[in-house]
Amino acid sequence: MDKPRERIARWMKDGSTLLTQLLEEHGRSKAALTELQQECVALRDQIVALREENLRYRRERNELVEKIAAGLDTASDTLLRFRESLRVADAAAPPEPPLPALPPSEPVAPQILVVDDDMQFRSMLAMHLAENRGYEVASAVSGEEALTMLANHQPQAVLLDLMMPGIGGMEALRRMKALYPDLCVVTVTAHEDQDTAQETISLGAADYLKKPFKLDHLDAVLNIHMMPSAARAHA
Repeated sequence: MDKPRERIARWMKDGSTLLTQLLEEHGRSKAALTELQQECVALRDQIVALREENLRYRRERNELVEKIAAGLDTASDTLLRFRESLRVADAAAPPEPPLPALPPSEPVAPQILVVDDDMQFRSMLAMHLAENRGYEVASAVSGEEALTMLANHQPQAVLLDLMMPGIGGMEALRRMKALYPDLCVVTVTAHEDQDTAQETISLGAADYLKKPFKLDHLDAVLNIHMMPSAARAHA
C-alpha cells in the first residue's frame, strides 16, 4: 500500500490538475456567456430598429391615404363644377344645324364562298370570280370549315364541291340548308350522276354543275341565282 505522504502528494497533484481544468472550463463558459450577451444586445437593437421602421411606415401610409382622399375630394368637386358649367353652356348655346346628308355609299360587291379540297381548282375559281366578276371570294377546304365560316358570316352564294373528305359535300349541303334555308348553294362535282343531281336539288341546291365546266356557264348560273328578287321578277 502507498504511504500516507505519497497518497497526499498524488491527491494534491490530481487536485491541482482538476482545478486547472475547472478554471479553464469556467473561462470558456464565461466567454460563451459574454458572446451570447452581445448577440442578445444586437438582436434587441434590431428589434428596436424594426419597431421604429414599422412605426415610420404606418405613419407614411396614413399620410398617403389622407393625401389620396383629399385629391379625390378635389377631383370630385372639380368634376361637379365642370358638369355644371357644361349644363349651363348647353342651355345657353344655340341649336346645332342639321348634319349634311352623306353621299350614297358604293354598292357592296357580292360575296361568294368556294368550298373545294382541290387547291388548284379552288384558286382558279377564286381568281376568276374576283378579277373578272368583281366578287369578294372566300375559300374553304372542307364542309366543316365552310360551316364554321358561315356561322360568322353568310355570303350571297356558295360553290360547294360534293366529293370532299370529312362530312362530304352532300352532308354539308344538308346542314347549310337546315341552318340557312335562303342561302344560295351551287353544287359542283366531277362525277355526273342524275340521281345525285336530283338529290342535291331536293335538298335545296340552287343548281348543279359538272366538272369541268366553262367559266361563262358558271357566270350565267351565278347571274341568275344571285340576281335580286325584284330584278328577277322583271327579267
